[in-house]
Amino acid sequence: MVETGDNRLAKLNSCYTDADSADKTLFAEMRSNCLLYIGNHYSNNKDSVLRDFVRTQKIPQDKKLRLTKNHIGAICDRLINATVTSHSPSAVIGPRHKMEVQDKKAADIASSVWDKIKSFNKVDELIADLAFDFIVVGEVATFTYFDPSKGEYLGEAEIIEEATGAVIGKKHKFSGEIVIKRLEPFNLLRCPTAKSWETSPWLIYREMVDVEEAKRLTNDEEVKAKISQSADETFVVFDSQKGQYSQSSKDKVLVKHKFYRPCEEYPEGWYVLYTSDTIIS
Repeated sequence: MVETGDNRLAKLNSCYTDADSADKTLFAEMRSNCLLYIGNHYSNNKDSVLRDFVRTQKIPQDKKLRLTKNHIGAICDRLINATVTSHSPSAVIGPRHKMEVQDKKAADIASSVWDKIKSFNKVDELIADLAFDFIVVGEVATFTYFDPSKGEYLGEAEIIEEATGAVIGKKHKFSGEIVIKRLEPFNLLRCPTAKSWETSPWLIYREMVDVEEAKRLTNDEEVKAKISQSADETFVVFDSQKGQYSQSSKDKVLVKHKFYRPCEEYPEGWYVLYTSDTIIS
């Protein structure tokens, strides 16, 4: 039986639902860690907790329990600063064999490329953000990829329809850049049957993206219409830096990146980008 696009999308959505529920407790703990760091950690059930203490007669009726000072943020800041200043030295690329000219040339080229990547991605700031994730959130994740829409502007390029080979328009062309993107760990999902992210046969990363930005990822008008349809969904979004929850706006759409590791079904691996209503690429 040939798998249709609708069947594949249904399977992707089903896998996402299962993966979303697999680590809900862990993700809730990560968000709580952020709230503790910021100091916005008082929950609605604090009164019931106090009542439990009173009920067990550990606190007299005329006494009240209240946390007056939270040192977690200050302690985490010291740990983050120590991690950034003492444990994150810059990488230096050198030749494998110091006496061989070919190795020296290869090392010089690689060092030049790495310097450009560090400059474009502002690696010093990235390391500080990753240290925050490591100390406060408890997990660190990045996504490294080549983005053809970044870099130096090279002019216009023709858009050719694959089926007919006809020129159907033009688009702006850039030199491209290697991007190191910081991922929020509670938005990285694994296969429910896997014991860890490292052994999971696939991974899903979800993010809110501007609708127009998502539309630029495809030339298919039908897919663009379905992206707009997906934007009608409303989600609760958590900001780990501010420790705040907010409603997603109508100009945002939830996009999922799914990465299959090389396996029997996908010997070279497979990457798919999709929303709840359509497969983008």
